[in-house]
Amino acid sequence: MVNTAGLGAIKAAAKLHLGDELPRLQQRLSKVMRCLDDALPSTNAGNGLPIRVFDLPTISAALAASRQLYQKGFYCSAVFFPIVARDRPGIRAMGRANMNQQDIDRFCTAVRVIVGGT
Repeated sequence: MVNTAGLGAIKAAAKLHLGDELPRLQQRLSKVMRCLDDALPSTNAGNGLPIRVFDLPTISAALAASRQLYQKGFYCSAVFFPIVARDRPGIRAMGRANMNQQDIDRFCTAVRVIVGGT
């Protein structure tokens, strides 16, 4: 049985997929991800997905970076084993089609300052 919230999500997803807005949103998301990849190179840049992981040396560094980015208004989760390889802690960021250039620039600056040298 589907609950009311689930039914609303199904209805909204169907409307989006059956309408003409989805290709425009996908193109916009691709543009956002290209901007992020140009400004913040990562090992998974250009992979076609809207998720990027920025490596950090330790789990505690990933947790601290995630907290600091959140305090600046950006939600990025700390990731570590078993989400990523045991020796690859980092922060996970997701692009969104509704990010404007100012959002992207602010985010990239914050990541550079907090993560350092990415």
